[in-house]
Amino acid sequence: MFGHRMKLRKGPLPFKRVLLYSLIMLLGMTIFAFWLVDHKIEPILKNIARSEVHNIADEAINDAILKTTNQYDMNKLIVIHEQKGQHPAYSLNYQMFNKVLGKMTESIHDEIKSQQHTKKDRFGNRLNSIVYQIPLGAAFNNSLLSDVGPPVPVEMSVVGNVDSDLKTKPMNVGINNPYLEVYVHLKVNVQVVVPFSSEKVTVANNVKLGDLFLPQDVPEYYGDGGGLFKPAVIGNKAKKND
Repeated sequence: MFGHRMKLRKGPLPFKRVLLYSLIMLLGMTIFAFWLVDHKIEPILKNIARSEVHNIADEAINDAILKTTNQYDMNKLIVIHEQKGQHPAYSLNYQMFNKVLGKMTESIHDEIKSQQHTKKDRFGNRLNSIVYQIPLGAAFNNSLLSDVGPPVPVEMSVVGNVDSDLKTKPMNVGINNPYLEVYVHLKVNVQVVVPFSSEKVTVANNVKLGDLFLPQDVPEYYGDGGGLFKPAVIGNKAKKND
């Protein structure tokens, strides 16, 4: 009845078709792996990288403070001006402060660069960066898998310069006794570069260098901010009245 019957093909698939199917499966698995890293693992890797960057920056700042305070005499930051018959006046030695700020900034740069390697980008520019090899299992927040899996490179690059600035904090102790704290505000900007994304991290710290206490004569009257003047008892005045 039927002139031709369909013949079922038996035997293995041709090599070309097997190769095509294999390539399609490999491509699909690769796309899925990229999606997994981009949506699941990236936030955890960035948290790990930020933690490492904070440790590096804090260590660099602490080392810079130690080296600078050992190299310079902090007592020379404050200049005392003696005046006959009056209380001595005080001022800040800005020349010494500039040396201290410069030394701290230089030490922080040197400490960070000591942990970097140099490479070039596609435009030929030299880049300094720190590369950590973090096991892939650490990205799953599982203690059993923290050291399992191939290493994932997490790159951290320093951008810009270290910002350092002199700050003062005035206070009043007792009656007419100004008190001044002198410190350095240090800010380190670090660029965290992980696969498929990057993020800027800023680490700031305040370093106290010294303080000034300026005792002055107690006035006969003083106001405490409440709108009324209160008398101040002075020994010499009391004796004269007697």
